[in-house]
Amino acid sequence: MRNGASLQPRVLGFSLLRGTRTSGLVFATSKGTAYNPSNLRNRLLYPILEEAGIDQAGFHAFRRYRVTWLRKSRVQEDLIQYWTGHGDKTVTDGYSLLENDKQYRKMVTEQVGIGFEIPPIVQNVQKSEKEGVTLAA
Repeated sequence: MRNGASLQPRVLGFSLLRGTRTSGLVFATSKGTAYNPSNLRNRLLYPILEEAGIDQAGFHAFRRYRVTWLRKSRVQEDLIQYWTGHGDKTVTDGYSLLENDKQYRKMVTEQVGIGFEIPPIVQNVQKSEKEGVTLAA
């Protein structure tokens, strides 16, 4: 198992489905063939999403969610690339949905701050401008 050492114990339980196999299907039909992805999406995933009140999305949404969650959790980028099997950061960038999460971006902005103190003279100018007073130079 390539990433097995990195997996949480509850996720490692999925390895029981795999047994000792090193190749082949994790989930197979009773005939041993692959499930049709369209059938799984339409007959299984979409009804579950509808019942949960979530917009329809394909299975790739799970990868997008995971990359976004890992980045929000401040996991190192090289680990994210390793876990997702991406050889390049630009590939991983395509999965992140942080640009759509305005609330999270605002929270991080407030936590991080600007990295320096604003000098008192600038604070006084800003305060005066709010009160409608213009300071002459």
